[in-house]
Amino acid sequence: MSDTKKRHHYVPRSYLKHWSISDQNIVCLKISDLTIFKSNVINIGVEKYLYNLKELTDKDLSILSSFPDLKNCEENLKKILNHYDRLYIYYHYAQELYNNPSFIPILHNDNKLQKIKNKVTCNSIEDIHNDSENKGLDIINKIKESNTLDILSEDDKLFEFRVFVFLQYMRTPISKNKLISAFEDTHPSYDTISKHWALITLKYAWYYAWRFELNPILLINTTDIHFITSDQPVIICNEPCGDIYYPISPTHAIMLVNTIINDSIMMVDDLNDVINYNQKIIDFELNYIYSKSESQLDEIKKYYYKHSNSEL
Repeated sequence: MSDTKKRHHYVPRSYLKHWSISDQNIVCLKISDLTIFKSNVINIGVEKYLYNLKELTDKDLSILSSFPDLKNCEENLKKILNHYDRLYIYYHYAQELYNNPSFIPILHNDNKLQKIKNKVTCNSIEDIHNDSENKGLDIINKIKESNTLDILSEDDKLFEFRVFVFLQYMRTPISKNKLISAFEDTHPSYDTISKHWALITLKYAWYYAWRFELNPILLINTTDIHFITSDQPVIICNEPCGDIYYPISPTHAIMLVNTIINDSIMMVDDLNDVINYNQKIIDFELNYIYSKSESQLDEIKKYYYKHSNSEL
């Protein structure tokens, strides 16, 4: 296993590079104070220890294995979901051993074992995300290079891409806070759901990819206005699972829709259409918006000023 990973990116750096203006720098709009600044992609869409494995109790394990949606899916999918459960079960056993009074003098004073424990805690789920990212971003790059969806004509690749997109939607702090707030103070499992969100997102990304057989549309932007993105790059337009909008570069975006598609490629040559697609990003509760153009963020900043003043 690689060195301990402390900084966990919830928006992949390789994805953000598509909006970079020079080397790896990107222009950002911070929504809270409407400041525009430049940053290296390594410093945005990141949070320390976001996907760390957390301490488990027997109650946690019981709750994590009892979600009705996940229990009622097909057998092949259950095997994959059980794989993630085993990761937590093994970690739980190791944790109990590590905290056993009989072994504390040995284990806690062994620097090598301490380093292994830290790596397992910090890297396990982050490495799973990285594997999904590598597959998903490889598909994105092939789509951009070919201006087609040919790579998604294979069922396995399409399913793999759906898993990636749902994972990108659910893994961000914005989605986490939004989704678990529905359980706060009302659901007996709230503490477990909040604490172990990292595992739940992995399992539900696979479940949603299986449950919702969404079809892809490639949007190719031929106008002078870029598609923008944000720290919540995947937007579900009509929840629980309507159309999904996912900009993959300033000139390309993917829609996943639950209808049969005759023409899977759409040329976007109307400025108003690009503005409407960008509005899907702006209307979400975001922390940051990213663009390849500082002047474009200036216009979005004016939009926020106008609407915040109109609400006073």
